[in-house]
Amino acid sequence: MARKPRQESSTGYYHVMLRGINRDFLFKRENEKRLFLELVKEQQDDKLLELVAWCIMDNHIHMMVKSEPGR
Repeated sequence: MARKPRQESSTGYYHVMLRGINRDFLFKRENEKRLFLELVKEQQDDKLLELVAWCIMDNHIHMMVKSEPGR
């Protein structure tokens, strides 16, 4: 089923949630969580987004990110 298009935030803040299929684990080892966070922080270094807050669990992730409107 297709999703409705996401609305652009006027403030640039977004809650991002990722979950594994059937709530299966996204990460099997702690180093995989660290690698994921490093990859996200690379985007921050490239000024594509600002990682404001995050919580990385084995089977899902919550992130609060800020992106300039229009990006």
